[in-house]
Amino acid sequence: MIEDNSIDVVISNCVLNLVSTNEKEQLFNEIYRVLKKNGKAVISDIVSNVEVPQEMREDEDLWSGCYSGAIEEREFIKAFENVGFYGIQIDKREETWTTINNIDFRSMTVTAYKGKEGSCTDKGQSVIYKGPFKHIEDDDNHIYQRGERVYVCEKTFNLLKKEPYLHCFDFIDENEGQISNDNDDCAPTCNC
Repeated sequence: MIEDNSIDVVISNCVLNLVSTNEKEQLFNEIYRVLKKNGKAVISDIVSNVEVPQEMREDEDLWSGCYSGAIEEREFIKAFENVGFYGIQIDKREETWTTINNIDFRSMTVTAYKGKEGSCTDKGQSVIYKGPFKHIEDDDNHIYQRGERVYVCEKTFNLLKKEPYLHCFDFIDENEGQISNDNDDCAPTCNC
């Protein structure tokens, strides 16, 4: 019903848990499909610390209370990864709201971006990770040591120049012959 690559932002507040477990993968695929390149999803939902067992998933009272359909926390993050999102961040992770059958339930909000598709082209571009960690590794297995220059393809270079990575790097474009720090007017904090 919604065209591919037609939406800037998808926002959801605690409704994914109401989708049946066997349709959740399709749900995440649809969120990804409708987003434009560089679009983002901001999803808040009820999660659990362990997988909810089948007998609890079939409990109508727990279903109407939004607990039966909760996704296990790590699986919630993996659902974004599996469909191709990048820059996945946990924006908020609430304290446990309730515990049922020794399973903790809470709200968690995740932001994820679309647009890392495409080929890698070497254009002599590199980045320097500014910290605060000694090193970090991105979803494509690039390792960035604090203060060390790392050559990256044009696709990665352009991704790192956007949120949520913008404040974490200095950018060196050999084609321009200079260090580019496009975030001089932005807050100097890194969300890495």
